[in-house]
Amino acid sequence: MSKKFRAVSSEFIVRQEGGGLVMRLVLALVLVGLVAGLAVALTTDSVLLTITPVFNLSVNISSTTNTFGPSVSLGSSVTICVGQITNDGNVSSKWQNQTPTGSGATGNVWTLVTSGTPGTDQFRLLAISTGTSINPTFCAGAYTSCIKVNDHATIGVTTNMTDLTEGGAASPNHATGETKSLWASIMMPVNTTNGAEQTITLSIKAVAP
Repeated sequence: MSKKFRAVSSEFIVRQEGGGLVMRLVLALVLVGLVAGLAVALTTDSVLLTITPVFNLSVNISSTTNTFGPSVSLGSSVTICVGQITNDGNVSSKWQNQTPTGSGATGNVWTLVTSGTPGTDQFRLLAISTGTSINPTFCAGAYTSCIKVNDHATIGVTTNMTDLTEGGAASPNHATGETKSLWASIMMPVNTTNGAEQTITLSIKAVAP
């Protein structure tokens, strides 16, 4: 009985060989599809999360105007405390300074020079920051900075943004809320073509450390 069953089964397969091949092919394709699906399945996946922080670089000078004095002798230097400078942003920052190439005036305009002795209608501007209770060292004499630190080139203000040094040293990082004193020194021209009031802009910029 078992043998006859096997024979009938074999005969059936022979007669249906073409259809069987088709069936087996279809089944094979289905199995391949299932295997392919299993191959791309992941046991670990990930998601990309983004966040944008509040990043506020800011600096504040306590006074918007100041003066070197009502009358300053030609060929001299005068230093003043411009005011308090504060990092009022929410991140630490360095400070940089800059001044335009010339002053604003009615009539003649003084021209900024960044080295040597200022000539006729020329001036140099120097600036540093110090601790709020620290005054810079003063030095007397014409064509010398009233702030005695290192080299004039280190603290000289130019037409480009350069580091505002602290006491003549490298510009440090200032923490949020940190306050310093801002000092400016002008080196007067040796001569001028008239006595018009000159207005000099000193810009301070907060930059990322």
